[in-house]
Amino acid sequence: ILKQRGIKTDCYTNPMEILSVVQNKPGRYDLILLDLDMPEMDGREAASLLRSLTRDVYLVLMSGREDVETQPMLQSGVIDRFVPKTDLTDFLNSL
Repeated sequence: ILKQRGIKTDCYTNPMEILSVVQNKPGRYDLILLDLDMPEMDGREAASLLRSLTRDVYLVLMSGREDVETQPMLQSGVIDRFVPKTDLTDFLNSL
């Protein structure tokens, strides 16, 4: 959706890749969209590590699971938004 709108996007299959990029170039991204379920670490852990590297990125956690508790992460500012995968298209279209 974002690419169709001409927005430059990078996709990573492993959270260690995005952590490395952000560590080396902290201002590279305006938005990072993380899946809750990823290899090597879950989205919560990746979001916490990313937030420790930069406060200047809008962090969004998404999941297809309905039982995800994200309120503590939202309240503490670790993530800026949680988006259920069923709402992902609407969220991306709103950017």
